[in-house]
Amino acid sequence: MPQNHWYDNDIEHVIKQLDTSPKGLSEVEAKSRLEKYGPNELIETGGINPLMMFLQQFRDPMVIILIIAIGISLVTHFIEGEGLIDAIVIFAIVIFNAIFGFVQEYKSEQALEALKQMAAPKARVMRDGLWNIIESRNIVPGDLIGLDPGDLVPADSRVVYAVGFSADEAPLTGESVSVRKITNPIHLRNPVVGDMKNLVFAGTTITAGKGNAIVTSTGMKTEFGKIAELVQESEKDMTPLQIDLDDLGKKLGALIVVLCIVVFGAEVIKNVSDSIMQELLAAIALAVSAIPEGLPAVVTITLAIGVQRMVARNAIVRRLPSVETLGATTVICSDKTGTITKNEMTVTTLFTNGMTISVSGVGYNREGKFTRASEIFDP
Repeated sequence: MPQNHWYDNDIEHVIKQLDTSPKGLSEVEAKSRLEKYGPNELIETGGINPLMMFLQQFRDPMVIILIIAIGISLVTHFIEGEGLIDAIVIFAIVIFNAIFGFVQEYKSEQALEALKQMAAPKARVMRDGLWNIIESRNIVPGDLIGLDPGDLVPADSRVVYAVGFSADEAPLTGESVSVRKITNPIHLRNPVVGDMKNLVFAGTTITAGKGNAIVTSTGMKTEFGKIAELVQESEKDMTPLQIDLDDLGKKLGALIVVLCIVVFGAEVIKNVSDSIMQELLAAIALAVSAIPEGLPAVVTITLAIGVQRMVARNAIVRRLPSVETLGATTVICSDKTGTITKNEMTVTTLFTNGMTISVSGVGYNREGKFTRASEIFDP
C-alpha cells in the first residue's frame, strides 16, 4: 500500500484512499489483499535454513585449516600410501564439530519459532459488517479494527472513532506517558511518531477507552517493521572468542606455511640425492601434525555446555558464540520503560480478610483468574 500522510487526511479521504468502507472489508476482498500484500508479520531475513546453518559451521579459520589438512593427507595417501588414518580422524572431528554446533543452534531456532507461534496475537476485525476475532497475521490494509484497553495494536492504523482512547507507545518512543488519541487530521510538517496522535502503531498497547481504526500499513511497512529491517541490515559483530580464534587460525596457518617452506628447503639442501617429492611429503606431514585438530571440537563442546546451563535457567541462546559474549558482559545499558518494564501497573497478589489471593494475567489483558491455595477463587 503506498505510503501516504494518513495523519494529514480526514477520515473520508482515508477511507477512499484505502478503498474500504465504514463497515470494513468483505472476506473476499480481504483474502485478495492478503495475497497481494502478504501476511501481517515481521519477516526475518534468512529465517531457518538448515543447509545454510550447517554450512556456516565450516566458516571458522581453524576448521578451514583442518579441511585443508584432510586434503593434504589424502594426497599423501595416494602418493605414498600413508596418511589415510590422519585424514579419517581429522574428517571425523570436523564433521562431529559441525553436527554438534548445528544441532545446538537449530534447536534454539526451533524453540524461538515455537515461542512465536504460542504468542501469536489475535485482533478484532470487522468483515462483511460483522466483528470477528482473527489472527493478527491475517490483517490487511483497509481492515477496520476494534481496540479496547489491554489490546496490542496489530498494525499501523488511522483512528476513526475514539472515546477516552489512549495508547502506550513506549516500545516505539520510549515515553512512559500514554498518548491520548484523536480522530481529527493533524497538519504538521515532518511529524515524528509521538506527534501522530490520530494514528495507532503496531506493537503498542491500548491503555484506556475504546476506539476503531482503519489499517494503513502491515508487516514490514509498519513503523515497527522499519525498525526491525534496520536491525536486520546491521552487521553482526564477532564475539571476543571468535575474534581470538580467527586471529589464531590466520597466524597458525601462516606459521605452518613458513615452517613447511623452511623444512622443505633445509631437507632439499641437506639431502640433495633424495627425491624432492619425498622431502615435500615430509614437510606436509609436519604441517598436518602441527594443526590442533581437537581445538574446534573442544570450543564447541564447552559453549554447548554453557547453552545447556542457560536453558536450565529458562534462557534461549540463539548462537553458540553468544554464550561467551554474555559471560564477558559486565554492564548492560538499557532504557527502562518498554524494555525492562512495560508501564503497566499490574496486581499479582491480594491480601484481604486474612486471605492471600493470587491474580494471574499479563498487563492490561482481561484474561486471568483468582486463585487461593492453588484453587480457583471467585471473589
